Amino acid sequence: ATIVEIDADDTLDDLVAKINSAGSAVTATVIDDGSAFNSKRLSLIANESGSAASLVIDDGGARRLMPDEYAYARDAMGWVADQRGFPLQWPDVPADQEPPVNLQLLWGGFTDQLPQPAGMSGGQVIVTARRSGPFWRLRWVYDNGIESVNWGGEGVDLTVALADGLHRLTDIVAERDSIRSVSDGAWTQRIMIRGLDGPEAYIQCLNYLQALSVVEGLSVATAARGQVGFALSLNAEPRYLREIIIRDKVLEPGAEQDVYLLSR
Repeated sequence: ATIVEIDADDTLDDLVAKINSAGSAVTATVIDDGSAFNSKRLSLIANESGSAASLVIDDGGARRLMPDEYAYARDAMGWVADQRGFPLQWPDVPADQEPPVNLQLLWGGFTDQLPQPAGMSGGQVIVTARRSGPFWRLRWVYDNGIESVNWGGEGVDLTVALADGLHRLTDIVAERDSIRSVSDGAWTQRIMIRGLDGPEAYIQCLNYLQALSVVEGLSVATAARGQVGFALSLNAEPRYLREIIIRDKVLEPGAEQDVYLLSR
């Protein structure tokens, strides 16, 4: 993981600059999602463009590299990979030609014989699937040139077992390329909202607070006629919450500290 030092007074633009200069596997930008509240968001896009994949199947006969009758399994893997933002590229092996690699070596999980396709910088993944009675038993090997990871899996449905393994693969890559802050922390803050004269006002206030990027969670601490006290879990210092509330003008600061009025 890449470690990024974050200062208390950093803006989103400062954070973007630090991430992009840290040599991580992602590119950071600030985007505007068009929402009514706090529309500026931090976007992280992986620099890696996916992985080259090989699927070897043994259904009781010979071991084969992506046999045509199992194209549906490959398509299911590809769909999951695309949804997770980690596309796969498959070897182009015409049906009337021998595979360009040794299947015995592929079955053993040796990735060093596999060329890295142009435009793909996310390593190699080899999946072997053997039918054993009603079950498919899978072995995954992922190698990015720096480290190698392998794990197993099984299931009655081949596509489900492959999808589960693909999710694990993308989680492994995401964990490796994650960015952590040396100032990781959590804060709690209680605020009182007044001027809630009905269910619609309460829902408006609740939706606004839940949409704030600094709010990780909230609960109702106290409630009385026309006012509700919220306990907020924050991912940043409470002063940032106050700055956002003042900027958005959905809630107006009251005369007392941490008391706000719902704007009309």
